[in-house]
Amino acid sequence: MPPPPRPPAGRPGPTRPGPTSAQPGRPPAGKPGAGPAGAARPGAPLAGARPAVAGRQVPPAQAARAAEEELLDPRFDRLDRRIQRLKVEYNRFFAGDTPHPPQALRDEIDAEMRRLRAINMRRSVDGFRFSALEAQLSSYSEMYARRQRAMEEGRVAPRRPSHPAMKPVHDVDLGVVLHPRLDGDAVEALFQGLIERNRKAPTMDLDTFRNYLQRQMAQIRDKTGCEAVQFRVVTEEGKVKLKAKPVGTAGAS
Repeated sequence: MPPPPRPPAGRPGPTRPGPTSAQPGRPPAGKPGAGPAGAARPGAPLAGARPAVAGRQVPPAQAARAAEEELLDPRFDRLDRRIQRLKVEYNRFFAGDTPHPPQALRDEIDAEMRRLRAINMRRSVDGFRFSALEAQLSSYSEMYARRQRAMEEGRVAPRRPSHPAMKPVHDVDLGVVLHPRLDGDAVEALFQGLIERNRKAPTMDLDTFRNYLQRQMAQIRDKTGCEAVQFRVVTEEGKVKLKAKPVGTAGAS
């Protein structure tokens, strides 16, 4: 039998559409409005994406800094108490109640100061409070060094009262009386009273404060003819002030 005739060259033979082939002009089978196969719906998570975390995790370094800042306040409080204790111990030493200055306590305060200086204080309130403590300690240290140097040179002897009641006490609230020849202890009492009530860094040192008192006394004495001037530390409308009153005149009350 002769073979069947071949189709002419260049013309493809008729083909039937398969089950998966799409007919021209018609969308592929599926839900109405559905996109191409494999495309993600709007808003749907991508394949392989990690689920969102409800709370943001704080980096360890940031958490450590926050914990360190929270611990600064109690450290400042302890340092302030130590500085006040150092003042009391030095006054006892200069009064003759203790044979040696409180060097061990001073070393502890200096070591804590060095540790705090090594901290990067990001909050301005922390830096301000630390600066105030530094200025307070510096003022005390200057006063202690001057008095101790005077004792070592023999210009001032340690006070050794025979009876506690005879020890002079300067109450800055009731008033401290100053004469033309200023009493160093009385001036220091007024100076420390202003610092403690202001609770911030002083604007002048002890020598500048002494010169200020001398000028005030000279003006008041020239104006009233008084023999002495009484100074008191008062707080009015939230402001700490130093009030003066002439003493030793006929009109003084």
